[in-house]
Amino acid sequence: MNFSGIYENQRFYQKDNFNWIDCQNIQGTNGLLDNHSKQMIRRMISNIDVQGIHFIDNGNYHYISELWIEKIRHPFALVVFDHHSDMQKSLFDEMLGCGSWILKAIESQPYLQKVILIGMTASQKKKIEHLYKDKVIIFLEDDILKHRFASFPLDKIKDLPIYISIDKDILSKQVIETNWDQGQVNLLDLQSLLAILLTDCDVIGIDICGECMNRIEEMKNIKKDEVVNEKLIEFIHQSLHL
Repeated sequence: MNFSGIYENQRFYQKDNFNWIDCQNIQGTNGLLDNHSKQMIRRMISNIDVQGIHFIDNGNYHYISELWIEKIRHPFALVVFDHHSDMQKSLFDEMLGCGSWILKAIESQPYLQKVILIGMTASQKKKIEHLYKDKVIIFLEDDILKHRFASFPLDKIKDLPIYISIDKDILSKQVIETNWDQGQVNLLDLQSLLAILLTDCDVIGIDICGECMNRIEEMKNIKKDEVVNEKLIEFIHQSLHL
């Protein structure tokens, strides 16, 4: 899903069959999605199955995940890799935002049973309302950095198929540059957690965001994005034996 034009400067997807969804001319999408634009995008993806790997541009468009998971018509769990909670209260209830889409999904998606948030800091965890403690499970960035993979709460979702959403801002700036503040996770540790999920869970679909800004001065970082995207696709394919 090409919002900023960044995928025109990458070629990683051309090795596979892909659907190109050009959203550059849709107004009201950067960070927040208004209802008119939401309906336009819904129509654009209406005939595309939620199964597959969906690249959804930079973190300003992470809310697009909510439009993919609303296609799911059976109980499921959402697993999100992100340096942020994306559970802020929106200032505009009628709009879907990159910082509030998970909260919106919890409140509006009837089939969403559990949410696992992977990669936030302890200080961010404290900001999540107690109201959602039974539905939201958190695996902190510190748990990843200290390799506490054995304590990953897989048992909480073992009976549910999962949808995976990856924001690459979970990764350190040594790996990649995004347009948001970033965590400290390396690519190998991200892949280690992905391997647990891809091996032991029934995966419905996956989306990936976290590109850098699409500017000429960012070409070096755009190429780094492309390398990581290619590595993630290859790793997912190998893990799922595709």
